[in-house]
Amino acid sequence: MHFEVNGFVLYNAKKISFPQLGIAPVAKLHILKTYILLEEWIIYQAKGARIYVSNMLHVTSRRVLSLQLHKNYFKDDSYYQLHMLHPEIDNPDQRISQDVDRFCQKMSTIIPKIIVSVFVIAYYTYQTYISAGYIGPVSIYTYFIAFAIINRSIIGRLVKIVVLQEQYEGDFSGGHTEGMKTNSKLQNLLATQYKLVNKELILHIFVNLFDYLGSVMSYVIIGFPIINGMYDGVSDISSIISKNSFFSLYLIHSFSILIDLSAGLSDLAGYTHRIYGIIVCLQDLKYKETSIYSKRNPEAAEDDQELLLVADTNSNNSEMECADFSSSSDDFYTDCSDELLTAFFIRSISYVAPGSINYLVKDLNLQIKVGENLLINGDSGSVICNPLCNIIFMPQRAYLTEGSLRQQVIYPLNDTSNDRTSRSQETSLIDESRLFSALDLAGLYHIVERVGGLDSMPIASWLEILSPGEVQRLMFTRLYYHQPSIAIVDEMTSALNIEAESQLYETCKQLNITMISVGHRSNLIQFHSRLLKLDGDGGWTIEDISQAGPG
Repeated sequence: MHFEVNGFVLYNAKKISFPQLGIAPVAKLHILKTYILLEEWIIYQAKGARIYVSNMLHVTSRRVLSLQLHKNYFKDDSYYQLHMLHPEIDNPDQRISQDVDRFCQKMSTIIPKIIVSVFVIAYYTYQTYISAGYIGPVSIYTYFIAFAIINRSIIGRLVKIVVLQEQYEGDFSGGHTEGMKTNSKLQNLLATQYKLVNKELILHIFVNLFDYLGSVMSYVIIGFPIINGMYDGVSDISSIISKNSFFSLYLIHSFSILIDLSAGLSDLAGYTHRIYGIIVCLQDLKYKETSIYSKRNPEAAEDDQELLLVADTNSNNSEMECADFSSSSDDFYTDCSDELLTAFFIRSISYVAPGSINYLVKDLNLQIKVGENLLINGDSGSVICNPLCNIIFMPQRAYLTEGSLRQQVIYPLNDTSNDRTSRSQETSLIDESRLFSALDLAGLYHIVERVGGLDSMPIASWLEILSPGEVQRLMFTRLYYHQPSIAIVDEMTSALNIEAESQLYETCKQLNITMISVGHRSNLIQFHSRLLKLDGDGGWTIEDISQAGPG
């Protein structure tokens, strides 16, 4: 008679001698039933506790890992650099959400089994040694190690396929807009899944072979003490052999449980590979620019390191005090009497783009007055645009957040339209009349009805609902709504015609927004008074174009 408690087997439990305990024979059956029910209750409670611990480990580990990834992912410009400059990290959103969840789920299932197996193996190793001598445990351990080595080579091949499957899974779930491309993504995913199924078949055959040969091996092991005469003269040899064979059989069974985890371990290794990849990339982003710049100019690394790090965190070493600025350079003069009219000025700025070792601009000195627009152009790839202080930056690739039309316009402010209390407290920030006015100025008033109102949630991505020209108009709507003192605009009219471009820039002039524009259209010249030209090798020139025409 034996009982199993959460992986442990209590073999040949001690018999209860009822007459010795002074219990009447009539009560024997009831006491035995109570004893068995108690044992079963303990078994089920132990299994329930294991499931509970496994689920708690899953949720807790996902919380810790996800929050840590979010901390690094949204720090400074890591999000931008990861998406734009590291194409080897495919589908980062899927890695942070889906892969982390699957990793934690697999880990929470496998770890409790491994922990229990360690204690079970230790117990039955001792019992096998007592019953069969050192030959028993040594034979079983050798058998397990040999199969584990072969198993490891099979799992190594599966991990690569699992990683590829998750990559294709992310590509397939990324969007269903074009039938041919979507079907192509599906075919890649299915082909990889078929390949994984076929490879796992080999693994399952191998695991079942281990289990089968293990049961045969347990009887071979018990034969050693019989041949060596350990049981000579023993009267009840059949019960002893039965008990001892059980010890060796269950030790092999415990190792079989570990081997049976092979498929799960291959999946876990695949998820680990993908998550580890994004973790390493995010950590490298903190130091990559500093090391690159140090290699580019070692003698100046110590003096300029602070400047480079600040530039990489979406800022610069702009000096806002006129006295400090004008006294630091002999060849650059700033009239301090115009201090109140100065929007900002910068001194000796040098900038290296992320992932590059070449200067985009070197030792730039520049003063911008209120209402004085600056146009920046140069060779393709040589134009820089970094957000400064207290301004709005509109990049070439528009950022549209998830949410309603109201949320697109007021970004980066939080939408409080669903919270009446908060909304009443922030009426000045989110004013509908101001919203409609901004939409009208940008020529987008008509889309309010198309999308079902300011607060209706879109049925698709905004990039799918709006045309490229409407997306750029929406960025200007955001600009008109916030009405900053300075706006940096990077090729934000490339999808619009000349007439629309002129109208949008004229509105910015009427709203007294100082514009710093990156663009190559000659039409932009009439809306700017100065031109900053970059040659792509760090050189720059500034021209006065206040009298120039659009041609």
